[in-house]
Amino acid sequence: QTCALPISALALFGLAFHLEAGRALRLEQLGRLTSILTQWDRPRDAVPALRQWAWLAPRDTYPRTLLAAQLAQDPATRNEAIRHYEAAARVYQESSKVDSTSAQNLNNFGLLLATLPGRRDEAIRTFEQALRLDPRSPVIRFNLGLQLIEVGRAADAIAQFQAALQAEPKFAPARQVLERLLPASGPQARPPEAPRP
Repeated sequence: QTCALPISALALFGLAFHLEAGRALRLEQLGRLTSILTQWDRPRDAVPALRQWAWLAPRDTYPRTLLAAQLAQDPATRNEAIRHYEAAARVYQESSKVDSTSAQNLNNFGLLLATLPGRRDEAIRTFEQALRLDPRSPVIRFNLGLQLIEVGRAADAIAQFQAALQAEPKFAPARQVLERLLPASGPQARPPEAPRP
């Protein structure tokens, strides 16, 4: 396959975007443009479109979290990524809509905070907030457990990894970390065995 098709598609979307002043159609075009770039493994090229999308729809957390995920990969744009994650988190905190999607966005925000100097405690609080929204998520419990290890709370971390395995016995990352931690933590219950297929 050549890149002629996506370039033609991008050119058409760009022309339509500049000709059409309607906000709803612009949002639709930005969404489709982002989808095309992502499908063609060019997510970084979607950053300008996502910035426009976030600007046109400031209460829509979807483009903000997509944008933040891309910006977080570059140290030069990491502060902008944090601002978008924080904005998305505020929207969910202020909204009456509480579902697993908002928990996932908070989880992503926590992952970003965990990479930044001096913000580990904030990352832990963010994971705890995400966990309140989706208490059965093994991924959130795993991420929280990793941060608890970093601040010396091994017993709390073990409890999170064990809870992750109770929710999803086949969740290998939690099992692997737990098996390394248990010998160093004294007698503890072994992680539950994953069911055989």
